[in-house]
Amino acid sequence: MTRNATRGRPAHIDRFRVRDVALALFEELGFEEVGTAQIAAAVGISRSSLARFYPTKQQIVWEGLDDLSCRLSAQLEQSPRQGSVSARLKASIEAALALPESELGILRTRLRLVRDNPGLQVKRAYGRDPLARVVGAFIAADSRTAYTEGELSCLAALVATAVDTALIEWSGSDETRPVRHVDDCLGFILPIL
Repeated sequence: MTRNATRGRPAHIDRFRVRDVALALFEELGFEEVGTAQIAAAVGISRSSLARFYPTKQQIVWEGLDDLSCRLSAQLEQSPRQGSVSARLKASIEAALALPESELGILRTRLRLVRDNPGLQVKRAYGRDPLARVVGAFIAADSRTAYTEGELSCLAALVATAVDTALIEWSGSDETRPVRHVDDCLGFILPIL
């Protein structure tokens, strides 16, 4: 009995290729117009193989965006205990966004998709929550000011919203890096800290 070599699970699926092909399709045809079957066909895999990596097409867009709070958390933990909380927070945010050019391009694509698709914007609000928790914990641990829980929540939400706004603004610009946008959006908030 001879087995057909094209049937069954592929020996290896390159997650990054799946992501790149899907993001290119979303940009070319529109997020709402592209289905998972179309992505799977373009990559040359089955829908069930695609679902192992990305159960929904929304997860393809959000995957890299969810990593920002993890990168920021790592930067804050490594932040030397010198200088003001606001300066350390700003430096940590900028370090978390210091990605290689190729990753910045993917981040920009994802952010544009979020900006342009109302269905993705719903999660955008929830995406700020982990970032706000990381920022809030940092402020609470390192600030010389004793903020109430409500004040701390508001400050952390302001910073997370400012970073989110800066990144969305940057995605529509022709600037290579988001630093200026982050500086602009954080500029009036950080002095409060």
